[in-house]
Amino acid sequence: MKLQADGTKEWDKVISGNRVSSLQQTGDGGYLLGGSSNDDYWIVKLNAHGSKEWNKAFSGNSVDYLTSLQ
Repeated sequence: MKLQADGTKEWDKVISGNRVSSLQQTGDGGYLLGGSSNDDYWIVKLNAHGSKEWNKAFSGNSVDYLTSLQ
């Protein structure tokens, strides 16, 4: 969810079945969200308006979790 300075909701985004564990604003005003679902972890890039630009899932041989983005 993105809020304006006065607390008014600008937009929100639901990523079904996933747990977001890290959020990072990008230089273009968008956001990188990282998290986990089942045994995999993933990263989603949203633009400044909350629309998905791309996503990537990563998996290994066991349970994988994303804890932070840099």
